[in-house]
Amino acid sequence: MNLKKRDFYHKTNNLAKLQVFMTVFEEKNTVLAAKILGISQPAVSMQIKAAEELVGCQLFEKIGNQLFATRHGCDLYESIHKHIGKIDFAIKNLKNINHPLKKKRIHIAVHHIFATRILGKYLQQADTDVEFFVHDISRQDAIKKLKVHEIDIAIYPFYDKTPDLASAPIAQYKPLLALHKSNPLVGKTLITPADIATQNLIKIKKEHIILPLFNQFAEQYKWQSRIQFDTPDWALLTHLVRSNLGVAVVSEICLESDKDIAFKDLSHIFPLIEYSIILNPTKIYDDNVKKFLSMFPSILSQI
Repeated sequence: MNLKKRDFYHKTNNLAKLQVFMTVFEEKNTVLAAKILGISQPAVSMQIKAAEELVGCQLFEKIGNQLFATRHGCDLYESIHKHIGKIDFAIKNLKNINHPLKKKRIHIAVHHIFATRILGKYLQQADTDVEFFVHDISRQDAIKKLKVHEIDIAIYPFYDKTPDLASAPIAQYKPLLALHKSNPLVGKTLITPADIATQNLIKIKKEHIILPLFNQFAEQYKWQSRIQFDTPDWALLTHLVRSNLGVAVVSEICLESDKDIAFKDLSHIFPLIEYSIILNPTKIYDDNVKKFLSMFPSILSQI
């Protein structure tokens, strides 16, 4: 019998090298890659060197503080990234098979406002034998976790489409100005950016602001902010507006009846706030996730 000879490296882990290569390719930085992979930065560098020895060519070149893939590196990524994703999923799926009593869990990363206002109605329609783990993280962190299959689904506003992820819009909401009912602007038919400049605008950190043009208008019209806080907190924001300490730009998703707070439409200034559901098409989704996604037909066809 003629057996086909195959290379066998019993003391090496080529899969780990390629996983590290993919993460560095996507992050362009060994420090960020190390944080995502949960290993040290020197270990990442060693794995990249080993990957280059494995394929026999240089995979990255350093430009400034970033690592950019060479032509060979780009070719390698295109060849392997879908397959590596399927291998990762197969391993995780096998673990679930070996623990049949373990409840199936769906990991969802979601924008905090959507989580507190809308997500509940979808979870109520899901199977009761499925657990949901909701990640309240930034959109940037959610995208990173999607790419390495740490979460199953992400739901965020104003997602900039990328070729390696699938997305579809699921809801739109108007941008609103929340202000105390005694504020003179309540009587105006149309609020302008110049009107907002006359107010104390309650703000959050720039990295948490999702509304396009917000920062541009804030600088152009010199919007003043005596009150700023680190993370979005709807309860704190409404308390401040209710106390007539300032105004705030919010989403229609937050609209609720309040004896002290009025809301003015800003959709003539800012675009509608569009929420999208985002998936990684390289991931093999099990039936539980697909059943949950059946509530969003526009995305189900992309996996």
